[in-house]
Amino acid sequence: MVTTSRSWGRLWHLDGQDRQRRNNLLRNRDVHDYTFVDWLYGPTAVDPDDEPEMFTPVPLEPTGHVS
Repeated sequence: MVTTSRSWGRLWHLDGQDRQRRNNLLRNRDVHDYTFVDWLYGPTAVDPDDEPEMFTPVPLEPTGHVS
């Protein structure tokens, strides 16, 4: 929960081109797409090894971008 919260915090506090890419990415998502929080509200595994992956991060950088 904490790890994901930190990632979301970084996402919400972007500026410049990263903020524009974030806004475009989120604006283009279906309003009923909750895949980013399915891991939180979905069923919980009994064994930690059976836990599903939280979510696959979507990079904000265009393909081929080097930081």
